[in-house]
Amino acid sequence: MENNVSVIIPAYKNTTLLLRNLQNNYPLIKDCEIIIINDDPSTPLKPYLKKYPDIKVIENEKNLGFSRAINKGIAIADRDYLLLLNTDVVIKQINLQKLMAVFIEKKQLFAVSFYQMQNAGIVSGKNRVYWQKGMFNHQRAHNLMSGITAWAEGGAGIFSKKILQQMGGFDSLYSPFYWEDIDLCYRAWKMGFEIIFDPETQVEHQHESTIGKYFTDKIKTTALRNQFVFIWKNITDKELIDEHLKMLPKVFLSLIKDTGFTAGKSFFQAVLLLPEILKKRQEQKKGYQKTDQEILAMFNNTSLRGTK
Repeated sequence: MENNVSVIIPAYKNTTLLLRNLQNNYPLIKDCEIIIINDDPSTPLKPYLKKYPDIKVIENEKNLGFSRAINKGIAIADRDYLLLLNTDVVIKQINLQKLMAVFIEKKQLFAVSFYQMQNAGIVSGKNRVYWQKGMFNHQRAHNLMSGITAWAEGGAGIFSKKILQQMGGFDSLYSPFYWEDIDLCYRAWKMGFEIIFDPETQVEHQHESTIGKYFTDKIKTTALRNQFVFIWKNITDKELIDEHLKMLPKVFLSLIKDTGFTAGKSFFQAVLLLPEILKKRQEQKKGYQKTDQEILAMFNNTSLRGTK
C-alpha cells in the first residue's frame, strides 16, 4: 500500500526540542509528506532544517496559535491521512500501513488516538467525557484496551483529511490552546463519525513542555474559559442546557473559591466570545446525527472511568 500520510508538526519556540525529536521521528515518517508550521516569526526554522530538504517548512509572519497553525498545514497537505505531532512527541512504535488499512476498512472513522507515555509514569491516549453538576468534563479512561475514545489528541493522533476538512478543521475560538481537539472530536461523534484508540501505536509525550514554559500565566485562565466555550457551543440537549444554566451560579461561586480571580476572568472572556459561539453553534447543529445524551452514554461504561 502506497504511503498516503501527511505529517503536520506545529512549532513554537523550543527549536532544540523540535530538532531532537525530529531526529528520532524522521526515520519512521520519512516516506510521508512532512510539513512543519513555524508559529514563531522571531526565529526562522529553515536554516535549522537544511539536512531535511524534503520537509516543507511554512514560516508564519505572525503567531497564529495552535488551531490556525494546524489548519494552515491541513490546507496544503496533499495526502488523505494526517498524522498530527507536537514537537514534544517522540514516536516509539508506529505502523502506518496498518493505520491506513483501518481507515479504509472503517468508512466512518475520523481519527485514531495513540498510547502515550507521559511524565511520572502516566499513560494516556484513551479518553472519556462525562456530565456532572451542570458541567461538561473529561478525563483519561481507566483501561487501555483498543476501542472507542472520546477524542484523539491534536498533538499525537492520525485523522481523516476528508472528514477534517468537511468539519472545517480545528476551531480557532479556542486559541491559543486547550479543548480544540476535544471540541473537534465531540463534533465528529455528533455527526456520526467514530474515534478509536490503538494501544499498539505508541509515543512518548511530555505534555506542556512548550505551553508550560512560555504561557504559564495563561494556562488556567484559558483552560477554564474554553470549558465554558465548549459547553455553550456544543451542548444542544435541552435538559443539559437547562441544568447548566440552573447550576451556573453555584458553579461560578465554587470556581471563585478554588481559583479566585481566574474564574471571573475566564468567564468574562468566554462571555465576550458569545456572538461567535452562538453563530457557530447554529451552523454545527445542521450536521448533527446524535444527541449529547447518546454520546455521553457511550463513555459512561465503568471500565472507561478513571478517578474524578
